Amino acid sequence: MNLKHFKNKSIQKYYQKEILSQSNNRQFSSSKIRKVGFVIESNQEKDQIVKLLKKELDLNDTQLQFLIFAEYNKGEVLEDYFFTENNFGWNAEIKSNYLKDFVQKDFDLLVNFSDIDNLFINLVVLESKAKFKVGFPGIEDNLYQLMIACDTSQIPTFVKELKKYLHILKKL
Repeated sequence: MNLKHFKNKSIQKYYQKEILSQSNNRQFSSSKIRKVGFVIESNQEKDQIVKLLKKELDLNDTQLQFLIFAEYNKGEVLEDYFFTENNFGWNAEIKSNYLKDFVQKDFDLLVNFSDIDNLFINLVVLESKAKFKVGFPGIEDNLYQLMIACDTSQIPTFVKELKKYLHILKKL
């Protein structure tokens, strides 16, 4: 056993405690969507997602902010908007200033475009101060107020469904 294993266990323990706490205190916001954050994996097409969100939700560049999860490769230098497991310390302490700012930002909508059960992506969603969170079902249902069932390769379908439900909820 190495230190990385123990650190990940401490993060997992923190996550489990917080998800139980937050699921009991979930609140619904009726505010309109003006600021949107989204989280994707490094293999997903950021530009396509930005274009679709801007078009379908009638947003501009200043209303969108994103994070991209990438696997950690020692020595690789990444842009600020990338995050890896190395951006988290013991007990899920966030080390990156960009990541801290992202989770503290008061988004009206946070969308997780990842359909994998990744502790670090889930932790970002959990820690986010976003008022309304959307993701895929079956990963960690307690994280989201809305889950849309479709294949992650069908991003246009996901965004169209998101728009439809946001209209129904009178958030657009």
